[in-house]
Amino acid sequence: MNYVIASCSERIAVTGHALMSFVAKNCERLELLKGAEVECASAVEMALISEGPDGGPVFRHPKAPFIQAQLIEISLVGGRLASFSTYQNGYTWGIAMDYRDAPSVDRLLESWVRGNTEPPIFRKVPDLDFPIGVIANVGVAFDDKKDITEIILTIGNHNVLMKAGEAHETSATEFLLYSQEESILLFQDPDDVKRVAFDR
Repeated sequence: MNYVIASCSERIAVTGHALMSFVAKNCERLELLKGAEVECASAVEMALISEGPDGGPVFRHPKAPFIQAQLIEISLVGGRLASFSTYQNGYTWGIAMDYRDAPSVDRLLESWVRGNTEPPIFRKVPDLDFPIGVIANVGVAFDDKKDITEIILTIGNHNVLMKAGEAHETSATEFLLYSQEESILLFQDPDDVKRVAFDR
């Protein structure tokens, strides 16, 4: 099944959205990704559960066919990086993208874990499986407040989905999953989102 989300320009044309300037600029930056070539990607992820059965953080779970990221950086041919994070608008969160000239994943991770004596709930994603090649299309989904809540990138013959959301742990083995929260849920197969039950 193809997972299709309209591009920013298509979505605005269909809905007649008069987007707030921040989101409009966000859309412009996303549209400029079309035709760019991905060399590699890295991400800072947050544990789904801070203290699992063995006392350490849980980053992988059968109910989570995604990576819960705080920051995703895509290295583009030519030296620039496309950086994805979230921003708050009232009680919900959207996804923002900006261009950077230098990577910040390692620097950000170091600042978060410095001086922490507990097992860190943040880490750099080991061996991130992210497609490389030319970005053929960038699709988005807006919420009622016109914030971008989902981004889908078509890279070569692969699609990847970023969705604003977050796991809220309820025990050492379980969590609730909320959409439009402050993390980015990275689905390396967008069809996997259909396997996920969001509690809100």
